[in-house]
Parts: sequence; C-alpha cells; structure tokens
Amino acid sequence: MKKLFLLLLSLQIISCGMDADIEPKPETTKATIQNESRVPLLNVRWNGTNFGNIEPGGAPERVVSNGEGYIFFEVDIEGETQSYRTRDLFVGEKHRSNKFPSLTNQVFVINAGTQIQSTLGEVLDAN
Repeated sequence: MKKLFLLLLSLQIISCGMDADIEPKPETTKATIQNESRVPLLNVRWNGTNFGNIEPGGAPERVVSNGEGYIFFEVDIEGETQSYRTRDLFVGEKHRSNKFPSLTNQVFVINAGTQIQSTLGEVLDAN
C-alpha cells in the first residue's frame, strides 16, 4: 500500500511540472536614468525608449531593450529648447536592472546642433 501511495504521489509531482499552460516569464531588462542636475530634462531618450521629462531628483525606470547608446534630452534655456546628448555611451545589460550614472551638472554633454562639448552646468551658466 505504501508503494502505491508513493507511486501516485510521484506521478502527481511529475505531472505538475509538465503543465503546458504554465510558461516561465522571461526576465526583463530595465534602465533607470536619474536627474541630479538643477533643471528639468525634457524628452529624455535612450536606445529607443522614451523616459519622458525628468524633474531634478527624479529617477524613472523603464523596461528597455538591451544595448548601448547615448542619452538624448532637451533643456529649456530662457524659453528656447536646446537638444543635447551625453558624451559617453551607456550600456544596458540584458536581464538586469541597469542604473545609469546620474545626470549631474558635471556630466559632459554635446550640443546636437553645434557638436560643442561642455558640462551641463557650463551650458546652464552660459545663459
């Protein structure tokens, strides 16, 4: 009787593991961009993902495709929107929560129109 019970219990355990309706969820790749500058960063984008507008102190996290790319954003300076990108590439590793280095006033940026490199703080102080 014990052997029959153990056999039935074993079959039950095996059949539970073979349920075709249950599929493991794929792991996701996420990225966080933190704004530690003194101004809102507008229309922030990385590797095809839009992070929206990020207020100072904000740090939105998004599900992203793994890869590498610059962080693109805009800054409103005295009513004029100027486009920038980071000087450095940022890598988003697959199946990880990637927290990119914070965007501070000291981060090096490149003006999308003029290709001039400076820090974000220098851009803000010049206007």
